[in-house]
Amino acid sequence: MRAFWKDERGFTIAELLVTIAVMGMVLTSIVIFQATGAKLFRMNETATETQQNLRAATERMAREIRQGQGGTFSFSPGVFTYSSLRFGLPTSPAKTVQYRLEATTGEIVRDETVNSATTTKPIAAGVKALTFTLSADRSRVTVTVTSLTRNETTQTMVSESYIRVGPQ
Repeated sequence: MRAFWKDERGFTIAELLVTIAVMGMVLTSIVIFQATGAKLFRMNETATETQQNLRAATERMAREIRQGQGGTFSFSPGVFTYSSLRFGLPTSPAKTVQYRLEATTGEIVRDETVNSATTTKPIAAGVKALTFTLSADRSRVTVTVTSLTRNETTQTMVSESYIRVGPQ
């Protein structure tokens, strides 16, 4: 038993320093990997939320355009793409609704006019482009929303709703 205690060899300072350096590099790599993963998760979560909001806004526009009164859509002859759309809703009192893109804020805005009083509400943010395309036979409107993405780069996420113009 005494022979066991006589062996008093330990680690040298060089061995301890190498071990600490290796552990430091491993821990640094783990922290960087974790931080990158968390950042990508947040960016993906934001992009998904934006896409869901744009899809909901497109569906809302489609629903209201379907309810629109025939004849109240104003289209220019020979022009098939518009940046805003104004139409009437069959309500009492009569409402006029306009959807447009507020370019300075990147928001889709809904203007509602009732008895000459206009209310403006943003319905979606993070939008680069909003277009309304009329089919050649003027029987359908295609609503296209293109979103902005992080760092001012563009990633096109297109939502389209094909809509019968006027009453069904």
